[in-house]
Amino acid sequence: MVERIILILIGFVLGIEYLNCFQTIKRNIDAKKTYRIDRFNKSYSQMHGSGKSILPYLERSGIKTIVAYGAGYNYGILMSEMEHSSICVVLADRRSDYQRGIIAPEEIGSTSADMIVITSSYYFEAMFHKLKRMGENRPILSLQELVYNAAMESE
Repeated sequence: MVERIILILIGFVLGIEYLNCFQTIKRNIDAKKTYRIDRFNKSYSQMHGSGKSILPYLERSGIKTIVAYGAGYNYGILMSEMEHSSICVVLADRRSDYQRGIIAPEEIGSTSADMIVITSSYYFEAMFHKLKRMGENRPILSLQELVYNAAMESE
């Protein structure tokens, strides 16, 4: 009986330690994602504030059509950049809506896009790996990478 109580207590203590470790790992992941979002906002603000755009970079790269994967806040930033462009943007999101022209992520492979831009900062890794599991071999960039590449090329 005493042995059973000791085993239960040991299991309880180990369970608490496991939860504490898991919560620490989750906080570290969230901190990295928050840092990435903050870094993007700063980079985009600097680029936009200096009158630069991603359009020349895309045009020089021969990009005619891109798939924007994710319809969140950063999608709006991308679309504001693409407003006066001849580059076609196809929106893919898990909340597909064919009447509004939004395709499902599983349909990205059927598009003739030259590049895929993942607009989500927070879920980039999961979206990237989903595309790779689907066999996608076109260039896949985060919006952050696109802004960085455009800023570096224009300097």
